[in-house]
Amino acid sequence: MKHTQKTNHDPSSISIKAIKPQNQRNNNNSNDDDDERNNKMMSQEGPPSTNLNVAYPQFSTAKEMYAHLRQITAPGGEFVVHNFCGVIADISPSASLVETDLFPAGALHYYTKKNMGWEYTSEEYDAWQLPERGGEQGDYRDGMASKIANVIDCLKQEPWSKRAVVPIPYSIDGSATIDW
Repeated sequence: MKHTQKTNHDPSSISIKAIKPQNQRNNNNSNDDDDERNNKMMSQEGPPSTNLNVAYPQFSTAKEMYAHLRQITAPGGEFVVHNFCGVIADISPSASLVETDLFPAGALHYYTKKNMGWEYTSEEYDAWQLPERGGEQGDYRDGMASKIANVIDCLKQEPWSKRAVVPIPYSIDGSATIDW
């Protein structure tokens, strides 16, 4: 499992070097001119940056991050990690699907439909809706469309915003009005 360790660097001394993602390297379908231009851009170091993401553990996929979290909370350890932050390189839907015993792919797809307010069948409900998966506490539909529209609007107005989030409280009560 590859990830970087958090360092004690002074943020003002960190220099960012752009690295082309693995899935874009040596791509035979790319234009040679684009490759040359991208390689030149990727090899340039910028001025010192206060972007602290470089100090966070880096993971290729959400599944890799999940495996890391399971490892650091395994029996014999503390079992608890507070305020964990990490950077996931590939956030495509296929790379973001992390199946567990409690949430296999079918359950994840069903709960995505349910919590996005999309249509699902009674067969899907019967197969996947279980109290062990949160019951009514796991119902986040209320206001979801407006929350997503708010995030899109925020990022259009301020692309670097760290406040573009979809709040998901512990119950449907207050879900549409919560503003963290």
